[in-house]
Amino acid sequence: MRKSHLLPASPTAGLRKPNPKSRVLSAVLIIAAGAALLAGCGDDVNFAPIITRVQANVDCGVAPTDVQFVAFVSGGDPGEDPTGANTNLQVLWNFQDGTTGTGSITHHLFTEPGNYEVAVTVTDDDGDSKSSFVSVEIRADSLTVNAMPDTTVTASLAYFPSHTIGATNGGAGGENFRTRPVINEILAFNTVLPNPENLNRLDPVLELHNPTDAAVSLSNWSLTNDPYDRDKFLFATTVSIPARGYYRVWMNGRGQSTGTTQTNFNLLLGYTGAPADFVADIYLYDATRRLVDSKPIRNSVANVSFGHIPDACTDGTTMLSATADVCGFDPSLGQFDRFNFLWRSGSVLGSTYRDRVSSHMFTVQDAGLRPVVVSVFDSFLSVTRHDTVWVEVLTPAAP
Repeated sequence: MRKSHLLPASPTAGLRKPNPKSRVLSAVLIIAAGAALLAGCGDDVNFAPIITRVQANVDCGVAPTDVQFVAFVSGGDPGEDPTGANTNLQVLWNFQDGTTGTGSITHHLFTEPGNYEVAVTVTDDDGDSKSSFVSVEIRADSLTVNAMPDTTVTASLAYFPSHTIGATNGGAGGENFRTRPVINEILAFNTVLPNPENLNRLDPVLELHNPTDAAVSLSNWSLTNDPYDRDKFLFATTVSIPARGYYRVWMNGRGQSTGTTQTNFNLLLGYTGAPADFVADIYLYDATRRLVDSKPIRNSVANVSFGHIPDACTDGTTMLSATADVCGFDPSLGQFDRFNFLWRSGSVLGSTYRDRVSSHMFTVQDAGLRPVVVSVFDSFLSVTRHDTVWVEVLTPAAP
């Protein structure tokens, strides 16, 4: 009997022959899945950097000032620290002074005054980035004083081709702010107004004006053309100026050292030159020898007087104003109680002013460029600082 030889069964026996189309479809699905996975890694829109807030612990400081900066950021792994400590975020700071820093929390020492727009940029591990900014002001001083801008003013005194001595002055503009009598008008070279107390001679004459609502006694007040001799001519105890009234004084040297309407000094004694070249100054002192008013005599013209128009007016007055602030203080709120203001300018200001906004009237004696300094004391910090206004004072043109 012949032994039969059996062949082993085929491993594919009993299976259907694969369809070529299904192989193609499977390959396509695998490629698509891979591409989707790669796309998700390269464009992780759900985890792109986000800057929620950027802040500095101060917005204003005095150099040198150490400032702490914090950037509240998120991105990458949302389970990590939302302040930016997650390792897949890079936080870079640009302090705008040539230096940089890193980290979501950082410090920087500013050594120079300036306004710094500090930038922070956050970048993830895919290269996506976001930026934001925070402003820091660094000052050179704890107290900052800003006076009004430099200005120009025309001196208050004017020339009158027709004198108004003894009469209410006309003219427009100006508002009386004087609280004491003033030397209102001077006619030095007089050929039109006779002096009835000196045989109608044409003597130099001036007019005092009381701009207040009450009479003012001139008892023991003095008038002089020499500031080193304040007692040169004293008014008698009987002399007074009525409210809103005028008082005429002849400077002819015919009076005594104490008198009423004629002085013991002659304003033009020994002068033979042209009126335009004559230079003199007249001073009025009260009984305590405090200077009440003074007037220069310059650019004179015969029969042309020189003085205020309107009477005792504020023409030539400029407002002096200043603001003061410290870091964190907003001057626009009007909280000025902490500051003490003081205006002065050497001999230009006969007195000082102690308000944030003051008025000063410049006369032809102040002609030229004049510095007016304001000093401000901050009672909170016990610090005093200064600023200067330069005032150009112009002289009225001679007629």
